[in-house]
Amino acid sequence: MNKFVIVDIETTGHSPKKGDRIIQFAGVVIENEKIVDIYTTYINPEIPISPFITELTGIDNEQVATAPLFHEVAEDIIQLLDGACFVAHNVHFDYTFLQEQLEINNFPLLNCPLLDTVEMTRIFMPTIESLKLNDIATFAGFDHDRPHQADSDAFVTAEWFLTLLQKINTFPKRTINQLRKYSKGLRTNLYEILDEIYEKKTETKEKFPEHLEIYRGIVYKKQKLIDNQSEQIIDGNQEYDLEDFINKDKLRAEQWNLVEYIYKCLSDGELSLVEADLTQKKELSYLLAATALSIIKQEPVVVSLATIGNQQMVVDEVLPQLKSILKVPIHVQLLKGKQQYLNLWKFERVLKDENQNYDEIITKMQMLVWLTETETGDVSEINLSSAGIQFLKKISDITIAEADHNNPWKNRDFYKNAINNAQHAQVILTNHHFLMANRSKVLPNVNMNYCIIDDAHLFEKNAEKYFGKRLSYSSLKFYLNQLGSPEQLKLVGKIEKLIKDKSIYTKESTLMIQNYLQDFSEKGEEFFQLCYHLLKTSKKDSEQGKISLQIEIHENDSLLYCWERFYDAYLNIHQAFYQRLLALLDNYQNMTDQEKLLVEDFAFLIKQLTQISDMQQEFTMEDVKNIIWLEADLKSPQSTIVWKSLPVDIHEQLADFYLSKKAVLFISHSLTIKNSFAYTSEQLGLDSFPYVSKQFQTNINKEVSVHLYAMNDIPNILEVSEEEFIEIISNHIIAIAQTVQGKLFITFSSYEMLKKAYNLIKDSELLDEFVLLAQGVSGGSVHRLAKQFNRFEKALFFSTTSHIETLQLEGKIDAMIVVRLPFASPNEPVFANRLKVIKSKGKSPFYELSLPDAILRFKHSYIKYLKLNHTKGFFIVFDKRIFDSKYGPAFIDSLPTVSMNIVDLPELCQCLEDV
Repeated sequence: MNKFVIVDIETTGHSPKKGDRIIQFAGVVIENEKIVDIYTTYINPEIPISPFITELTGIDNEQVATAPLFHEVAEDIIQLLDGACFVAHNVHFDYTFLQEQLEINNFPLLNCPLLDTVEMTRIFMPTIESLKLNDIATFAGFDHDRPHQADSDAFVTAEWFLTLLQKINTFPKRTINQLRKYSKGLRTNLYEILDEIYEKKTETKEKFPEHLEIYRGIVYKKQKLIDNQSEQIIDGNQEYDLEDFINKDKLRAEQWNLVEYIYKCLSDGELSLVEADLTQKKELSYLLAATALSIIKQEPVVVSLATIGNQQMVVDEVLPQLKSILKVPIHVQLLKGKQQYLNLWKFERVLKDENQNYDEIITKMQMLVWLTETETGDVSEINLSSAGIQFLKKISDITIAEADHNNPWKNRDFYKNAINNAQHAQVILTNHHFLMANRSKVLPNVNMNYCIIDDAHLFEKNAEKYFGKRLSYSSLKFYLNQLGSPEQLKLVGKIEKLIKDKSIYTKESTLMIQNYLQDFSEKGEEFFQLCYHLLKTSKKDSEQGKISLQIEIHENDSLLYCWERFYDAYLNIHQAFYQRLLALLDNYQNMTDQEKLLVEDFAFLIKQLTQISDMQQEFTMEDVKNIIWLEADLKSPQSTIVWKSLPVDIHEQLADFYLSKKAVLFISHSLTIKNSFAYTSEQLGLDSFPYVSKQFQTNINKEVSVHLYAMNDIPNILEVSEEEFIEIISNHIIAIAQTVQGKLFITFSSYEMLKKAYNLIKDSELLDEFVLLAQGVSGGSVHRLAKQFNRFEKALFFSTTSHIETLQLEGKIDAMIVVRLPFASPNEPVFANRLKVIKSKGKSPFYELSLPDAILRFKHSYIKYLKLNHTKGFFIVFDKRIFDSKYGPAFIDSLPTVSMNIVDLPELCQCLEDV
């Protein structure tokens, strides 16, 4: 293939069969890896262009009014594509749409080979965060001033296509050959490209890149092992202080004060709570203090953040600053759970598996490219599809592979090398879940006496989740589908064939296995159907769009009977499977690699099914230490049923953790309520420990202008009907959006209210030029919606308060609206149980838990918005309780220096226009 035409079309919608039409076509011709021609034209669709499409593309009815009709340019398009490979970003949409419009206009259909730059980007740029063309253009530094216009999109896609071709040419011949082999299973013609490049490389002698090595047929980047650097830094006969290691002159006085305080707390062996100044980079401060302490004490410091994403943010954004301020070399090691690292021994064997679907092929190709780039083997670096993540889970289970003494990759194991590097690091960066999983010993033979816990306001909830259990209907269905039946060519069928081929004796026959599986499937279906019927009559946890029901299984005879039948069926199939696994393991060393892989997949599924026995333990526990409840999404309750279990409290486990350390420091931007740490210390189980605390006051400078407004013309929800309340807040949101003409983030404490307000605003058609995104209503997860929200200039995002802390929001948001003060739903099982415990002690559940929890939620929201908007913004509260209830001032008093303006809608709109 030498001629490529990179195509992009803009349309009135997604379906020609429903009347949608092309409004712009662009084709960029590439020959000999150079752009040689560009063809572009507007097309009159003969139907109106909607305001949404105009907002998205910038193309309006006036621009296409005098443009040619499609049949007038069809011959030009066909001629342009004659003898060419059709290339597009998400090629199947453009190609299919164009084909259908050609067919409608009675033109001959195209017969072009296809290439998809989305697919190519996934494979050849496996770590890129976004596959959206706008984001790719930003990543590559391309000029893309008119996104969603065909000519601009096509040209950027052409530039990117050439970039991808250039990268492919840099791969070693071995890697290209492997990619070529797997590309035969793709839905495009990528094989022809890879085959041509491979043939060219075979014609010349290859100079193998020095930074790569090849082992057992797999090309990967040479791994770096770290030596202990701190031994070279200090002299044991001298005394040191912070300034021996840190260039103090590069820090502001306030930042230095925070560094000094953190260092003192750690070196004095304190349990401490620190609320950091919003204007200071807290991550930089504690890393500076941790580095100095580690060098002086000759011990590493563990830093734990809420999520893997936060870990990566510190690595990408903070470490370069850290190294520029330190006077000494520094090694910070990112450390995650073992299953976050690719197991090369299992991957090698998976590569030989010929039974694979499209997503597995893509994932294998991504990993082959990624292995030439990664220094860590941390699979979270790869941007995997949801199916790719499921595939990765399967190949990450390495229990049997670890026990295989013939494992040739032992000395090249990524996790082992991460552990080795961590043993020689000054700072180990991990996450809350990993810290809890390894709370007694993070590393073998290394003391972990000093610990900094960032995102401390989330630590108790994240730690709580670690100790929880869950059993979902969707997981059960997934595992059953993976297992299949003996006559199918799925896991059980393959295992039965292997047992027969190896003449392995098993107690149960294949027919018995078939019966056990059928009984297990039927009893599981009966059990979860009964759970669904119970949930339908329960109350709603309206904050997160969930139905939930706290239930003691022994108090419901029909549920208990149904569970026992299901559990008995599970025991039958588990015992039969386990006996087969033991028999297979006896023959494991004499198996081929592919047979071993099959046994490991079987072991993985058996391990996953132990969730059922875990839940049985929860159901039969005599001491009520856990809260157990049923839950499902309101949107699709029947398919999302899940049993969950969490500890009543984890203070005992946290106490053991604190006692195992010399010093633990909690840090966050929001730990106090009215300048008091009392509520946070109680939540973290610190009340029985001596601890120190310090609040670094935030002084907002004059350049940061985030205005706080409270509305006085919205009634209390108890004073009017819910329908009237929703209509009033919807009208306010519309007026604010029309005034701001930008991005609005709107939070609700009720999912039902969110959904009704969204639908009312959408149906009004008063904000047609805005993109409306709503959690649980628009397609995709709330995190995916947040990414979409980040890309638009005029958009509204409707979310529940519970999600705001974890959403990755970027760029300027013109206004944030809090519809109701974020009191947690009393129907949420864990929260309801805590309220009950407080009441049983004769205390006020409202003032002991509901109010402080709501204040901290409100504070998190305000701080998140403040950090996003460094110049100006509007934080608007619709709930009158913030100024007319006796507890309202506590919300304002807990915020950084701010004054609240109480206004009605006309006053607010005037303020928005004036600023």
